[in-house]
Amino acid sequence: MVMSEQRHMVMDLASGSLQRADPDAPVLSSGAGPWPGALLEVQRGSNEPRDLQDGAPPGHVVLVNTGKPTPCEWRTDGQYQTSRWIRGQALFLPAMAPWSFRAPNKPDYVALTLDRTFVQCAAHELFSQSDRLEWRYGLPVADPLVGGLVLALKVEAEE
Repeated sequence: MVMSEQRHMVMDLASGSLQRADPDAPVLSSGAGPWPGALLEVQRGSNEPRDLQDGAPPGHVVLVNTGKPTPCEWRTDGQYQTSRWIRGQALFLPAMAPWSFRAPNKPDYVALTLDRTFVQCAAHELFSQSDRLEWRYGLPVADPLVGGLVLALKVEAEE
């Protein structure tokens, strides 16, 4: 298990300052590991309410719920949407796209942050028209492939 000061961050759009996306220290982080362009954090749930208003992640983010279902509200286009984020579902947050989040508690989850340059380079290698690749919101999405990939990275980070 590797711990690091490198953390999953979000920009406060009102002030322009960077802050930790989750104030709690991660249980596990790949911050000091050999993954340039990618940061994986494992967070343990709590009964504390969560409220993040008008933030934007500097990198692309995939969040996978690994705990209990959690009712939440998301705002990505000016209006809140209410849903339940259940175990195995992934959330996709594009880099520098504004969003807000409210929940009565925090589930266990894994956060994977991908640097924008890393994603652009990977897209260029994989797709002939990588300039058309667009990272879109997905709130929440049942995607077994993405969930499985993130959890496989978690296992690798634990070793």
